[in-house]
Amino acid sequence: MKRNKLVLLLTLFTLFSVVGLQNAQAKTITKDAETLYGKEATFQYNYDLPETKTSGDRELYLQWDQSELLKKPSAFTIQLDQENLKTIPLDASNTKKEVTVKLPKSSQKKGGHTVKILFSGVLKEGVCVDQNTSANWFTILPTSKLKVEGAVENNQATFSNFSAQFSNGKTDVVISDDASEDTVNAATIMTSKLQRASEHPNRIQLVQEKDWKKQGDHVIAFTEPKTTYNKDMKAFVPKDQSKALIQANLKNVKGKTVLAISTNKEGSLAKSMMLFTEPQLFNQLSGTELSMDQLPEITESDSADVKFKNIPLASQTLSNLAEQSAFTVYIPKKIDQEKDIQLQLKLKKSALLDVKKTELIVTINGTPFAVKLNDIQSTALTTKTIAIDPKQIDVNQPLNIQLKLNGAQSLDPCKTTNHNNWLYISNDSQFSFPQLESTETEVVKLNDFPTLFNQSDIPTIVQVPKIDQQQLIQIVDLYRASYTGYGQPKFTLAINNKVDESDDKANRILLGDLDRNPFLQKDALLKAGFIPENAEILASIDGASKNKKAIDLQILSTNKNLKSGELYKFIQQMPQVKNNATVMVKSNNEQIFSNEQQVRDDVKDDNGVKNSNQISNTALILTFVGLILLIIVIVYFITARRKKK
Repeated sequence: MKRNKLVLLLTLFTLFSVVGLQNAQAKTITKDAETLYGKEATFQYNYDLPETKTSGDRELYLQWDQSELLKKPSAFTIQLDQENLKTIPLDASNTKKEVTVKLPKSSQKKGGHTVKILFSGVLKEGVCVDQNTSANWFTILPTSKLKVEGAVENNQATFSNFSAQFSNGKTDVVISDDASEDTVNAATIMTSKLQRASEHPNRIQLVQEKDWKKQGDHVIAFTEPKTTYNKDMKAFVPKDQSKALIQANLKNVKGKTVLAISTNKEGSLAKSMMLFTEPQLFNQLSGTELSMDQLPEITESDSADVKFKNIPLASQTLSNLAEQSAFTVYIPKKIDQEKDIQLQLKLKKSALLDVKKTELIVTINGTPFAVKLNDIQSTALTTKTIAIDPKQIDVNQPLNIQLKLNGAQSLDPCKTTNHNNWLYISNDSQFSFPQLESTETEVVKLNDFPTLFNQSDIPTIVQVPKIDQQQLIQIVDLYRASYTGYGQPKFTLAINNKVDESDDKANRILLGDLDRNPFLQKDALLKAGFIPENAEILASIDGASKNKKAIDLQILSTNKNLKSGELYKFIQQMPQVKNNATVMVKSNNEQIFSNEQQVRDDVKDDNGVKNSNQISNTALILTFVGLILLIIVIVYFITARRKKK
């Protein structure tokens, strides 16, 4: 009897344990009811597995509601990673609106996975019936759950999605009070990356530990072998020193999502940021832990041609089922921004596509370009070329491309073959960028920023006098404004007050107070046509001539309380300065001035001297010719008179 009771207790304990484990593993696939409308619609849920699992639950429980007007053959299909698992019919007779589907073993493989629910609704059988009405709906309820052991919820940060989560939330990037130059540089690269991706960049801040107010939802911390944090930050960083060259962990600490990045070798953090800024590397990351003893090598390409297949991008087929496609192209390092970019599209169409009623719209960084399809063939690829003015599309950022096919879909419900109206875009299509023959110029100008720094063959050193909160704001604003279509600039940070003007092996960007630069003192500003007392931020550029490779840029301020984004907006004005301006000032009344007029006047003066010299020379020649002609006439008359006598 006692033995039977013991067996019973053990059995109940095991059952409850299993149930508890299963409940702990269940992930809600939607927080709110998700309603799909129309003849065809799709719901998608993503999850990530840090490592492959060989055991445990793997199932999807779905509960739904539906329109009472749905008739056969209405249905929905459950898909995992584009593999159809089960199709459930829908009609008004449905009483049990729930289903449990066993997932295949592939659902437990390491990496990202996608669950899709594809709804197809029919309100009335027959031909020529418009099914796209508000009465045609299917709702996925928030009680629906996914059970896969080890799965990480799609709203939980992983390396696959942390960038979007951190940039859209309130994020504190925290460094120790005695952080090294390399640590500050790494933290600045990360902060500027997140700010660029955010609609609210001021929510993302780089701070020293002493200034940290613990208000962010997310925290990013950097640790080198000699880094020391105080009590508050110790809970957010690894207790043990990193044993790998680069170690990164995502975890939840005290209600905050924390990304802790550490190294076992000083001076390695900034270089390791390539893992988070280079798309070909970042897109390979997954899970919540990363450990590397060696960084991958990336070969920078200066090729003038960028093929779609090398982005990499598969060939695209646009139709009424997939009307548009989006992707990003990173610009080669050295391009001539004065010449057009050529986009060569290799296209083929279906025999049914009416080219007179359809068009391809290529949108590049928000600027649309229409492509006529009247000569596209259905049997062979046809090349269409678009000339793109770099000034129209802002090449100081990656090219965000959208391809959209207009006119492929018919609103006539009797036409059921719209999906056969397709346009094929080969991945042999390519961008051809005009190459810059030489980066050497007679005069370097403010509107050459940031292009010349990113195209230069020598490194760039950013020099700051010290590290405090004001200086961190300025450094982040500079990095954010310096980002171009060919990626993150390769800047090195130097914390000191010395500027070696004779060193021609590195470009220099000087940040700090106005009194740091002896060339921009009161007398120099007066001579350049500025009122020194009203100057709040000043930029001056010099160098990069035929006899000097290095460029010197000074961005200095009299305002010791600049807010995040203020210097960024000022620097953003520099590429817009016209002509040969080398100095730009923001006054304390928010006005922007440059020495553009002075440079223009100097050019006019030079031209005036040349013109006056040309006029003098011409007059002298004409006078001389006139005298010769006069002498000839006089001699002629004298000779004629002698002959008459």
